[in-house]
Amino acid sequence: MRRLFRSLSLQEHITGLVLTVMFLSMAALVLGVHEFIHTALLARVSPTFTEESALSVLSQYDFILTSIALLVWIASGLLIWFVARLALRPLARAERAAAQIAAGNYRVRLPVGHRSTEINRLYSAINLMAAGINQAVSAQAETAARMREFVSDASHEMRTPLVTVRGYAELYRIGALTDEEAVHTAFHRIEHEATRLSSLVEDLLTLVRVGTVSHGAAETFDLCAIAAECAHDARARSPERAVTVDAPEPIMVHGHRDQLRQVIVNLLANALRFSDGPVELRVRRHARAITLQCIDHGEGIPPEARERVFERFWRGESSRARSTGGTGLGLAIVRAIVEEHHGEIHIGDTYGGGATFTVVLPTPESASAAAH
Repeated sequence: MRRLFRSLSLQEHITGLVLTVMFLSMAALVLGVHEFIHTALLARVSPTFTEESALSVLSQYDFILTSIALLVWIASGLLIWFVARLALRPLARAERAAAQIAAGNYRVRLPVGHRSTEINRLYSAINLMAAGINQAVSAQAETAARMREFVSDASHEMRTPLVTVRGYAELYRIGALTDEEAVHTAFHRIEHEATRLSSLVEDLLTLVRVGTVSHGAAETFDLCAIAAECAHDARARSPERAVTVDAPEPIMVHGHRDQLRQVIVNLLANALRFSDGPVELRVRRHARAITLQCIDHGEGIPPEARERVFERFWRGESSRARSTGGTGLGLAIVRAIVEEHHGEIHIGDTYGGGATFTVVLPTPESASAAAH
């Protein structure tokens, strides 16, 4: 009996419950009418209207009442079944939508009316669930596609120096390098490619660690001091280049010191690599933001390429060739770190020619408010 009860649909449950209540009510009504007529007929018993005649009339009334009650009960059952089916149609629609979502169709949506009814709230919840799942699946697919592209690009970039090292080693092994100058050139190229491979691996590890590895608690420090230290290091590496810092006063910023130092180091390295003139670091504090600008006087970056320079392993046709020695990951690391600090980075033109990278970071007050 329990298994049969569970196998019934909600529509059958409602119809059966209402029909049972109606059956009991109509049975009680028929019995009441039967007793009333029986009492009235017995009160009219006379020599011409005997008790047998009264019972005969009473049985006819009982048959008529029972027939009418049965017909009304059947008609009511059909009406209740139809009304229940009509009322449960929105639930059936929600069931079909849930089945489509379970089958992988996350774009299905149900129409939501203006009234705050149970059905509208159910439809709205299903729509929100489908939208959330669709967004999560799309993000996962996009992440997987980017990961495949990243692995492919990384494999290609790492294969190039390895092939070079292997080629020169093979030439040395078979004795193809016949003089000392050729041997010196070969080992110089092996050392150069090994250094580039090491830099590539370090940049890859840095890029992976951004946003996934804890760098300790954030702190408030002077960004101008970090910029001055990075400029000093850049002048030590390239003493022939002019690297200056324009920071009139200490400007405090809230974040991870080593990561923001990496941002400045990468911007300076990019500017020194792709320009020949002076490079300037400019730090300013505004009402709600702090800006760090790296200004060079090179060829500049075309507007159509300004978004792509932050892509991993992207290089332009001319200035961003492998011959410059870069790994193609420096600016990608910069953008990842800046976004982790809830900031932005933009590229503009330098007056007189060149590119200006502008990093916008929140003030310590804004960063503290966002954290809470």
